[in-house]
Amino acid sequence: WWKPQEKEYVGAPFYSQIKYKSTVNEKYQLGLTLEKDYGEQVTGKGQLPLGDFFSFHAQARDMHIGKNFKISNVVLGDYSIRMGQGLTAWGSSTIFSDVSAQNIRRRGATVTPYTSSDENSFFRGAAATVQHKTGHFSALEGSAFFSLKRVDARRDGIKYTSLPTDGHHNTESLLKTRKTMLELAYGATAAAKWKNGKVGFNWLGYGYNLHNGRKVQEYNRYQMYDGQWGNFSADVSVLVRKVKLFAEAAMDYGGGVALLAGMITRINGWELSILGRNYAKDYID
Repeated sequence: WWKPQEKEYVGAPFYSQIKYKSTVNEKYQLGLTLEKDYGEQVTGKGQLPLGDFFSFHAQARDMHIGKNFKISNVVLGDYSIRMGQGLTAWGSSTIFSDVSAQNIRRRGATVTPYTSSDENSFFRGAAATVQHKTGHFSALEGSAFFSLKRVDARRDGIKYTSLPTDGHHNTESLLKTRKTMLELAYGATAAAKWKNGKVGFNWLGYGYNLHNGRKVQEYNRYQMYDGQWGNFSADVSVLVRKVKLFAEAAMDYGGGVALLAGMITRINGWELSILGRNYAKDYID
């Protein structure tokens, strides 16, 4: 509970969050998240702590189709996407928050269920990963996804003028921005994996159903786009003796380029990592 400082809040002055997850045989999972921020209402004039934000997912894993082919992961509902080293879809490396030198290289499943209460950083729809084992590689893997969800936006007719990202809807003015615009996202990845390495290709497309009406200022003039936008990238990682080398190169639809390369090794019990990144000022991710 929290004592309200403003009389303009439309709901009860407390925060609540409810999470539920159920798994069966480590192959099937259901989960949901309900969250209510301070001052938000839920059902009209009612002020029940059920949630202004609702997230749901259903996941199935390791469904074999034949001897060498399987659907390794399917998620319906809300999910996260991880591609390459983060130049297309994935949080960029945050050097100063990493507690280990190993963490500068991004790795993990391409598709994962979304379980956070952040109301913006997720996809909503369907995603799947398939895998095929061959004699030349340990696995050939491909993923595809489609997402369509409503997002917060301040709009002026058929244009949006700003994109609130804090997820708060506790005043009349903020309620008017709640889920007023559609966001479409889609993409695919393909990767060849072997014992000591991986090569992958990634594509992400996205856009809104409203036109860009934001005011051009110095901080955002190179981040403007209208209609559909997207990125392509290629990434590689390889183990050479005791040195892990990795890199990614990406380009957006406007021709902006981003590059990333690094290495990780151990020397007499010490971890050593080096990371270099270069983003063109007009690169949009």
